[in-house]
Amino acid sequence: MAPNGWRQRVWRPTNTVLQSSTRTHSTRAMQIAATWPLSSWTQPAHRLTVMGMEGAHWVRVDGNCECEENYFGTSCEISRENLTPPLLRQPEGGAHMCEVDSNSECSSVFISGSNFFSSSELSCHIRQVEMTETGVREPLDAQTQVVQARLIARDRVRCDLGERTSFKRTLRISVSNDRVTTAAQYQLFVAYDPVCYRCDPFSCTRQTDVCVIGNACVKPGDFSVYDDCLYCDLQNPTEWTVRKEVQRCREKHAESDDSDDMLIPLVGTGCALLLLLIILVIGLIVFLRRRDAAKKRESRQTKGHSNLAYNCSDGVPFDGSPVLHMNVREDAPSNNLTASNYPEEA
Repeated sequence: MAPNGWRQRVWRPTNTVLQSSTRTHSTRAMQIAATWPLSSWTQPAHRLTVMGMEGAHWVRVDGNCECEENYFGTSCEISRENLTPPLLRQPEGGAHMCEVDSNSECSSVFISGSNFFSSSELSCHIRQVEMTETGVREPLDAQTQVVQARLIARDRVRCDLGERTSFKRTLRISVSNDRVTTAAQYQLFVAYDPVCYRCDPFSCTRQTDVCVIGNACVKPGDFSVYDDCLYCDLQNPTEWTVRKEVQRCREKHAESDDSDDMLIPLVGTGCALLLLLIILVIGLIVFLRRRDAAKKRESRQTKGHSNLAYNCSDGVPFDGSPVLHMNVREDAPSNNLTASNYPEEA
């Protein structure tokens, strides 16, 4: 049975509206349903079937209208079985060219085309390739990365490419409506540092007359953004060179060099002291363990002079000699221990 008040809320299109397109029907129905209270959607599935309309496969979730599973489109009118891949429009010049600089990391690209459907499964399929002097080469182990696409306009989507990790990267990009079936054509994307490379849609050539310092390419004669006393000298292409013709630069970096020269022996001395301390600690631990072991051995080896059972009345300890047997006369007084009563017998 329909929930209370359902019948009064069913939208019944007029004859004029019925002559409009199905998309108009669905859109209007979704606008009306969006104003209904949540209490109207307490039945399982929360589904509205609009009378006089076909393909209205949508539900209300947390106050928002969403397509049912396996249905797509602005009016949820297309099933997965009838979903077709997008059609991509080739960029001008044949490739998306993006120059990396301080204002752009080239971390995204806009793909133009048609037949894009807004859904959680609208996706960009990205494959890493190589652009060389002779053209594009696809590695044998190339893998495809799938990321969420953003529908910017009816004929445009945005693909986020992630952080750049090199001076140049080349990608093949396609778009899918269901995360599985992509557009037949892939588009080429080339992001490059123009100081390091000279690129066009067909090849890239490495610049040889530049410095490569850290993770940046620097033109000859350009200064460091952190220190105007340092510049790119092709005689030293991997490190900054000091402007020795400027006195303040010479003084500044001379002090720095002196500090470095003093720091090296200090570090060496500190390491030697630390090593000596470690050796002393180890030696102390070994000494204490050996002393404890010696004490334990002494306690297990009981000595005769320390045992009172072996002491004689004259204080001379027992030395292991045979004890003479005493022949005791039967009639001798028990307190008479003279030699006549107890003759010695070896």
